[in-house]
Amino acid sequence: MTDAYLVDEPCPACGTEVPILSNGTSDCPECGHPEVLPCSICPRLTSAIDTCDWNETTRCSEFPQHYLYNLVKEHTNG
Repeated sequence: MTDAYLVDEPCPACGTEVPILSNGTSDCPECGHPEVLPCSICPRLTSAIDTCDWNETTRCSEFPQHYLYNLVKEHTNG
């Protein structure tokens, strides 16, 4: 098991650099987007798979789903 470390990732909503753990997700402190992922270190992009599998329904297979994402989405959609 490898130790987690901090990595900076751009928020997909506003572009702000967000420091997050390499094995998790974080909220954007600027706009509040609830799911900033460590995409730059994704093992899918450095393997033979070489494609991102993120989509609106299933999210990302490599990193844990942020539990608040669904709560925010449910609250804002109805």
